[in-house]
Amino acid sequence: MNVVWFKRDLRLTDHVPLSEAIHQGEQVLLLYCFEPSVLGAPPSSRRHWRFVAESLQDMNQRLAKVGARILVFRGEVVPLLYALNRDFGITKLYSHQETGIRATYDRDLAVGRLCRNLSIEWMEYPQYGVERGRKDRKGWAAQWHGLMHSPLNDPDWRSYIPATIPEEWLSSHGFVDPLQAFPEPNLEGMQPGGEQSGLRYLASFLESRHRDYSAHISSPSKSRTGCSRLSPYIAWGNISMRQVYQSQLLAGNGGGDKRQLRNFASRLRWHCHFIQKFEMEDRMEFECVNRGYASLEKPLVKSHVEAWKKGQTGYPLVDACMRCLH
Repeated sequence: MNVVWFKRDLRLTDHVPLSEAIHQGEQVLLLYCFEPSVLGAPPSSRRHWRFVAESLQDMNQRLAKVGARILVFRGEVVPLLYALNRDFGITKLYSHQETGIRATYDRDLAVGRLCRNLSIEWMEYPQYGVERGRKDRKGWAAQWHGLMHSPLNDPDWRSYIPATIPEEWLSSHGFVDPLQAFPEPNLEGMQPGGEQSGLRYLASFLESRHRDYSAHISSPSKSRTGCSRLSPYIAWGNISMRQVYQSQLLAGNGGGDKRQLRNFASRLRWHCHFIQKFEMEDRMEFECVNRGYASLEKPLVKSHVEAWKKGQTGYPLVDACMRCLH
């Protein structure tokens, strides 16, 4: 069988690895792992994983219509892939490339070693227009625009052949219901995860909210409606960057405010630009971006940190933003 490994690409449309795996005409297993090594990483929050769980639930509700589901496990992906290959055989592993933190980078290196040792071909596809192996960013913008204007790649579910895994095998290897893994609902007013929710936010932004985009982008209160609210849906791949970019082009041609939409589109490119920068300079996870700051003393004053958290530093703009965040 072939395996599609979902990471930060929790959608069913414009999904190249999924489309390619189905196109092969072989059995396909759809897989997601809540990995303890990633769950416990410093940037991780239960709010993130509740959003992911809601995204997976949304996907499985729609997949049920075509007789499919994403198998969700709680455990590290490397031993799970090893067990799947041992008991059922894996021909190819399909996924998007991920530009992530050290925890996911080390995990991907381990997956690569496993695939080489077991003669599994790992098919990775770029996401966001980020290109691996670049030495500089010359010509990067043109390459990004080329990807954004290329056709969407939607899976043809008529060709889908599900891989069958016995339920007793699943239960013995950490199989979970995504919402049961993270049962606490998010706070009232928080954005729910899932492709369908992301598309609703995109639609409302392009229909009307984008008209205040430039004027409201820097206001903590007004940006709640004047900005797109798409950040979590792009970050977790509920909608692809290409979908968002092409949707704003259509909105501009259909009577939307072209100036505001151009400003929005430039931020989409900035998003990918800085991921590209991190891909090329991943030291910034642990070091100052500007090396000059490394020579400055940085004593930790806990009372200052607490004042910053509570919006009580005495610097009005900082405090206003922190109080608005709360």
